[in-house]
Amino acid sequence: MVACLRPGAGVGRLSRRGRLIAAAAFLLLLFALDAWTALGGASARIDRFALVWLRDPGDARSLIVPAWTLRAAIAITEIGGATIRAPIAVAAAVWLYVAGRRREAIAFTLAVASAAIALPFIKILFARARPDAMWQLVAEGKQSFPSGHALGAAVTFPLMGLFLRGRGAMLAGVALALAIGLSRVFLGVHWLSDVAGGWLLGAAWACATLALMGTRRR
Repeated sequence: MVACLRPGAGVGRLSRRGRLIAAAAFLLLLFALDAWTALGGASARIDRFALVWLRDPGDARSLIVPAWTLRAAIAITEIGGATIRAPIAVAAAVWLYVAGRRREAIAFTLAVASAAIALPFIKILFARARPDAMWQLVAEGKQSFPSGHALGAAVTFPLMGLFLRGRGAMLAGVALALAIGLSRVFLGVHWLSDVAGGWLLGAAWACATLALMGTRRR
């Protein structure tokens, strides 16, 4: 994710657009590999370990970490949900537009909106079940792969940081996207491979957006 969003990323004589397209293609390949291992059962052991390692062996819904970590995870996961993330994205797009950076505003809006529109169809395509309700510390339904929170966060926050403030803010956006994804596993509503799939697809989406823009942020 960082490599494709970082200005000047890449090596050799490829143009910036070429590097971004190559990065997006590589991330999509990793996404396909993650999907294959997730749906084929190859990731089952690590998925289960990630789900249970902070749980009380005698009670699936009890954590072996301080209570504040649950409150923090819920707060972080809510930032990645559409109820909070969408208004933040709209505000960022409006700010960019008013500031005269209309190309970035349009690209950002299209990236976030297209990912949100495509997500339900992608979930239906893979039709993976979530972890059993006994593991879920917050209620969730529908399909599991890829994680919508991880995908949406990986598209929204790094691009928003890059367009608004540059590389430092972009890295903060990446960190937030990672935290949001991990919170989904912590809360027992996603397998780790679901979250990895969301990160990979979201990062590919962001790279493709920058490639379509075809210009370097100045």
